Amino acid sequence: MRLSRGATSWAAVALAASLSLASAVTAAGSGSQNPPPPPPPPLPPGVTQTVTDLTNGVEVTLTATDAATIALLQDMPAPPTPPDGTVTVTKLSNGIQVVLTSTQASVVTQLQQQFACQPPPPPPPLPGVTRTVTDLSNGVTITLSAKDAATITKLQAGPTGGWPPAPQGAVETVTKTSTGVTVTLTSTNAKIVAQLQAAAKQGPPASPA
Repeated sequence: MRLSRGATSWAAVALAASLSLASAVTAAGSGSQNPPPPPPPPLPPGVTQTVTDLTNGVEVTLTATDAATIALLQDMPAPPTPPDGTVTVTKLSNGIQVVLTSTQASVVTQLQQQFACQPPPPPPPLPGVTRTVTDLSNGVTITLSAKDAATITKLQAGPTGGWPPAPQGAVETVTKTSTGVTVTLTSTNAKIVAQLQAAAKQGPPASPA
């Protein structure tokens, strides 16, 4: 889904992205050893955020499919620099990549915790869908299958309650099968892997065929 082309909507994209990055850096620089604060505010529709943990920080990629949104992402100010760290912003063909680093282990940990988040719960499942979950070393695979063609088509059209959307720091791969879809959610962050696996097991049970 794309945002409307009004100037206010486009400005909101860049503002939300900037606030998301800035809030994470500010929280990481507080030096607090308390439990991590809530994750950055969600980005508006039309912008995808991917987070990868690094040994000395975190890599945040913001992408979009609309040229106007991409331009705003690339023009927004760089986020604040973490304590004893650096900020590197690289323009991509479809957005930007921001690398936040620090020589302080506590800041690195807080940055990574700030961007990590619990996967949202899946919506109600489609009737007539069989769901199986398989843990992987770096994530989880969820297989959704059905017998009738109409349900299979719905499964292949997008999320239908069988799996949670990929959270920050995870990668989602959807493969169509003859009876539905196979969804693989992976991450290089062990904590996110555990969250993905727990969320998949707590997902909706298979509906009666």
